[in-house]
Formats: sequence, structure tokens, C-alpha cells
Amino acid sequence: MKIQNKIYLAFLLSLNLLFTSSVNVQAEAEKEKERDIYYLSASGYLLKLNLDTVAESGQITAGSMPWGLASYGGHIYISDFGADQIFDFAPSEKYLNKVKVADQIGLREIEIFLSKDKLKAKKKPSIQTAFEKIHKPKIKPAKDENQEPLDIAKHNKRLGLSNMACNDKYLFVISTLKNKVEIFSRDKLERISSLTVGERPSHISISPNGLTIAVTSIGLNKVHLISANGNNFELKSEISVEEGPTEMIWLNDNRLFVLNRGADSISVLDNVGKESKVLETIKLNAPINTMALADDKKFIYALNGTDHKLFLINTSNFKFEQKDINENLKYANLLLPLTNDELLIGSEPDGKLMIFSLKTFETIKKIQTNLLPKAIISL
Repeated sequence: MKIQNKIYLAFLLSLNLLFTSSVNVQAEAEKEKERDIYYLSASGYLLKLNLDTVAESGQITAGSMPWGLASYGGHIYISDFGADQIFDFAPSEKYLNKVKVADQIGLREIEIFLSKDKLKAKKKPSIQTAFEKIHKPKIKPAKDENQEPLDIAKHNKRLGLSNMACNDKYLFVISTLKNKVEIFSRDKLERISSLTVGERPSHISISPNGLTIAVTSIGLNKVHLISANGNNFELKSEISVEEGPTEMIWLNDNRLFVLNRGADSISVLDNVGKESKVLETIKLNAPINTMALADDKKFIYALNGTDHKLFLINTSNFKFEQKDINENLKYANLLLPLTNDELLIGSEPDGKLMIFSLKTFETIKKIQTNLLPKAIISL
């Protein structure tokens, strides 16, 4: 009888452990699914979005013309194009830090001094003065054929901070008006280095191992590759792609997908940072607003907001299929994978978001935001 009791107790104990384990696994799965979603509004606010109650909270001011958005280690970074500022926001710590980038770079305002004639001219009658102003001959200066064209980037007194990327150590910010990449320490936002890249830099992305930073140049239709070695950064090489390169996605340390908006295509770069080459050019023949990588890395999602289409691109063989999305979105241009089966798709012009199923290819939930979302990110 005692042996039977021991067996029974052992059975109950194992059953309890099994139940507890399953509950923990389910809890972890739910926790994994419950990622914090934040969106940056076009009017300069960062808001937390609750997908269950469809509510917004945690509103903070993020500059006069917010542009770039990046996150790492529980921090959200925002670039302010209008005032050359960077915001560092840590929601869990209720911490907000604002850095004026121009102060760190030592940017000087360009002043124009007007020379004044020391000799005092006789005061002319007001009628005569007015007559001379009207009838003064306009002489056009002779054009100097040898004169070099004005370098806008060199003479512009603003940085034009736009898109950004970060990892555990560094924050990389594009200075659009200076054709540069500004590099900061992520912990203190202290400027470490600055590199000149191609004309009209657009987007920036870091390889998973952090050793290569890729920057797209719309003006040159190229991808510039920067090597990272500790605190040393060097522009190593560049790769020509099709017209209008913008967003990029790293599949791994050696393979990079580049969205060419001007050519309605995606360039697949292989062996990046070594003997880099264009392995494949995926011709989508449709305007793509943005793209994102699935959590399992099997697909790249490319969003055609104009025709309300979603492209599912296989990352192994580069074949793709397209699916219709909800036509109620005025101009779908925001994309964020929630799970391998769900996407968050948004439209900046009308402030609408929706959760889209990758199983049924139908809308699961519709969300109307109070402020128009410019960018979406998860923590």
C-alpha cells in the first residue's frame, strides 16, 4: 500500500511539474508576443500603442521635424531634422535626454558682413533717391566658365539629421545636408567620428556582427560600406546598384537586400564587406514604400502602398508572390512584423493602422490613431 501511495504521489508531482512547465511556456509565448509598440507622429510626438485596447499613451515631444527612429537595449532614439537634435528615450526608466548635435560638432553659423563706406555721401532728396532705385540699370555679371559649381553640402549651415541605426555600442546618424555619417557612443551620445559618404545619403544599416555599416546614396545609386574596428571607422568600398537605393535588410553578415525605389527592384548583395557583388536583382515592377524581414528570416515583406499589395519574397530562391491588403488604408507606407503570422501595416496620411494575417491574408484588427504615424518601432 505504501508503495502504491509513493507511486501515486510521484505521478501527481510529475503531473504538476508538467502543468507548471506548460503554463510557463505559454506565459513566455504570451510575453514574447506582448512587445511594446511605439510610433513617431509626423507632428513630433512619440506614443506607445496598446494593440488590445487600441489606445495611445506616453506622449513625449520629439522635436520640430522628427525623422529617424532606432532602438536598442530598451532605449528609443529619434533624430530631429529641423533642429539637428537627437533624443534618447528610455520608457522603463522614464528617462529623456536631448542632445544638440551641432554643439558637439562645432558647427559655425555662416555670417555675412556688409562693408560700409567710411566716406559720408551727401544726403539726396527722397524723390531723387526713389527715382534712382527704380531706374538703376541691372547689370548681369559675366559667367565664368572655369568657376566650380557651388558645393551645397559644404556651405550649408545645417546638418539635416535623418535616418539612423544603432547597436550595443554606437549610434549612427545620417547628416543628409552634409553628405556624412555622424557616429556617437550609445551610452553618452558623445560624438566619436564623422565620415563623408556619397551624395544624398538616404538610409543606414548595421550588419548583425557590427563589423560593417552600409549606407545608401540616392545621388550616386551606390551602397557605401564602412568597416568598424573598435572606435575606428573607415569607408572601405562601394557597390553600384539600380536607381534610388534606400532601405536595406541584412539577412546575415554577408548578405544584404537593398530596396531601389527608383527602379522598382531589390538588389541582393553577396559577400558584403569582402569581395562584394550584386548576386541578384529582384524585379518587382511596382513602387515599394518599405520592406521588413520576417522573424524567422524566411521572407522579406515589401509593401506597395499605391496598389495595396504585399510582396512575400523568399530569401533563399528570391521568388515572390503578391497578396492584396486592405484598400481602406489611404497610402500604406509603414510595416512592422509582430509575429511570423502577423504584420502591423500603417498609413501616415490618414493615421490608420491594421493588423494583417499572413495565414488568411485578411485584416484582423483596425486601429485609428489620434496622431498620424510617421514611423513604427518595437521594444
